Formats: sequence, C-alpha cells, structure tokens
Amino acid sequence: MFYQKGLFLKQVSDFKLKALEDKLNQAAELLKENNQKNIKAAHIGVISELINFLKSEYPKLNRQPLKKLVSYLLEVKLIERRNKSVINDGANKYELKVSRKRKTDSLIVAAIELMVEDGVVEHQAIVEAVTILKKRKDSDLVKLLNSYRSALLPNHIRELVQNLKIEGRKRFNAKQSALVYLERASQNLK
Repeated sequence: MFYQKGLFLKQVSDFKLKALEDKLNQAAELLKENNQKNIKAAHIGVISELINFLKSEYPKLNRQPLKKLVSYLLEVKLIERRNKSVINDGANKYELKVSRKRKTDSLIVAAIELMVEDGVVEHQAIVEAVTILKKRKDSDLVKLLNSYRSALLPNHIRELVQNLKIEGRKRFNAKQSALVYLERASQNLK
C-alpha cells in the first residue's frame, strides 16, 4: 500500500512538473516573437506558474519575493506605458513621454546633485535651490530627492537626470550649471 501511495504521489508530482514545463515552453515561444505585450505576458506568466508550482509542491515555502517581483513588473510596465519617451531595445523602438513636471523635477534634482558633487552639503544645496525656485519648500525638495533615489524610478527618468548632469559638467562648472538648471526650472514652475 505504501509503495502504491508513493508511486501515486510521484505521478502527481511528475504531472505538475510536466505542466510547468509546458507553460515554460509556451513562454519561450512568446519571447521569440519579440512583441512587447507578449514579453510582458510571458514574464508575468512564468513567475505566476512558478508560484503555483511551488505552492502545490512546497506549501510552506515563502513565495512572497516572487509575488513582489510580479507586482514590481506590473508597476514598471504601467509606469512605462504612462510616460512614453523614445526607447530603443534593439528590435523595437517605442516612445515614452516625459511630462513637463517630470522634466522640471529632473532639472531640480540634477542641479542639487551637481552642487553636492561640487562639495556643497546637501542641506545647503537644498536651501540654495529653494531661494531660486521660491515656489518650493525645503521639505518638498527633500521628498523629491528621495523619490528620485527610489528603485521604482523609471530608467528613462534616471537617464535624463544623468544626461543633464553630464551636459552641465561639459558646459560650465557644476555650480554654474546647477544655477542655470534651477533658473530654468523656476521658469517652468510659473
């Protein structure tokens, strides 16, 4: 009886493993098509199938990191869809728009980071930025800096800030570029 029960459990486990293998093969086919919607569906589907498989085979296993990964992927894709500016991923080219507010915030963050890299203490850089911007408070700029340091910040926005800093260093010294960026941001806030 025990042998038969063990054999039955092995067959059920093999069946679940075979189902997972089939789902992974389907995902591989979707990824070959190189279509953005299919890629998103394949990535999320693979993680979901892994979660289901682990839930059935190892019910006590912590699957929370995989669930958080699915949430993160969905959030990143939604942010990308909302922000559309040009992104070239090799085969496909699609646009991600950057709002005027996001551009202004990127100018402010780049300016503050340039001042900090130039040797100014972050708090002092924020105070200088507030004097130029006039419509922003210290606490607003601290929150803005923290949000731009977040891992959830879209890559194209992070690249925008980096490009602004590189351009600023090329044209003037860091302090002068920061002041120019803050003046431009101040004009955008009006």
